Amino acid sequence: MKKHIFIFVCLLCVAMLLAGCETSVMEHFGYTSSVIVSVDYSAVSSDGSACINPIDLLTNEQFVQTCVNLCDSGKVLERVKEISGISDDYTMNAKAIGNSEMIEISVSSWDEQTAYDVCVAYAEVVPEMIPEIIVGSSVKVIDYPQIPA
Repeated sequence: MKKHIFIFVCLLCVAMLLAGCETSVMEHFGYTSSVIVSVDYSAVSSDGSACINPIDLLTNEQFVQTCVNLCDSGKVLERVKEISGISDDYTMNAKAIGNSEMIEISVSSWDEQTAYDVCVAYAEVVPEMIPEIIVGSSVKVIDYPQIPA
């Protein structure tokens, strides 16, 4: 009986190990294309000149994080699907780059063309939509996507 329990526990451990390896293989062997955008928020005074409020400087990190979150919003996702014609078979990850005002948007897929096409759609959609949602903001593409090799 002890022998059977030992074998069962060993098999269970091996199965759990293999399940973890499968996930990591999927994450490491897909194709990834990335775009880097720069986000900026300038409050504008009534006379049209730019003005910076000290409070705005403190909340800059929150602004960048809000833009990161908007990259994964339903509204942006719908537009990306519309432009790329691709509704699934990829994952997207958006993250702030250090303490800067730059955001890296990475798209991964098992198909390199899918990763590229969806990333190009994000490069088009994000600079359009974030300023529509956050009045006074601007987004510029810094580094355009490449077809992954």
